[in-house]
Amino acid sequence: MSLSFGTFIIEGDYTDRHQELLDALGIEDKTGKGLITFEAASLRDFDDTAITTINGVTIIFNNLLPYDCNFESPENPSYLDKKVASWSATGKSMCLFLQGITGTYGFNYFEQGELKRQWSRDPQTLFSDHGEPMPEEAGYTNGEERIFSVIKKRFGLNLSTLVFDTDTPLSLYNGF
Repeated sequence: MSLSFGTFIIEGDYTDRHQELLDALGIEDKTGKGLITFEAASLRDFDDTAITTINGVTIIFNNLLPYDCNFESPENPSYLDKKVASWSATGKSMCLFLQGITGTYGFNYFEQGELKRQWSRDPQTLFSDHGEPMPEEAGYTNGEERIFSVIKKRFGLNLSTLVFDTDTPLSLYNGF
């Protein structure tokens, strides 16, 4: 597919808590800028933040902030890894990036406040393969397909379809 975007996924309905999420991400200007579609929020040049909740799962698009997660060294979590872990205190959360153009992908998956799985790679190098591989990862060599499979199984979202959705609105905020 060759998609390129960054996303946080949280089990839980944060519909009325966008300001809390923006604070946690360090976004200073929390003024709403209207609505945007999944398709627009998942474009490579999207430089804002978009939030929505679908079926009890909150999705945050921001193409730069996920890179503040540490996708290579589980023993040295970043400030953002700690925040994403806290979002999973009573469930699950995930930080991920897809860079289809370069073939670079990664995700950190948390349950009950703990990092359970970390995986990242580019075409030549496997940077991290920490934690027990999940059954839904089996058989996938393509990073996009692997990550989409995890999201579908663990969160019940078909993100590979949603990123082309032009109807479902997401709340739009500044990127930083």
